[in-house]
Amino acid sequence: MIRWLPVALLCLVAGVMGLRAGLSQEPDASVAIARVAASYAQTHPGARPEDCVAVPGQGEVWLLVTCTQTSGAEPVRYSLDANGAVIERADET
Repeated sequence: MIRWLPVALLCLVAGVMGLRAGLSQEPDASVAIARVAASYAQTHPGARPEDCVAVPGQGEVWLLVTCTQTSGAEPVRYSLDANGAVIERADET
């Protein structure tokens, strides 16, 4: 039983290092934009993910994603925080 202790400790150390590496990784902008664009395309009839573009935000807003259909529908703006979560959604008028 004691001879498995080094293997168990090695697994524990590897797990902790993997967790720390995963938590310290910055979110990927393209993944966040694609997720918002896919959500927009699913909730708006005739919309496509390609209708969305993103620009850097200011302050708490990491990215500002604007989705506009070519059919003339009102643009929808999504504000994303540093984790890629939507903090505000606004339909422009």
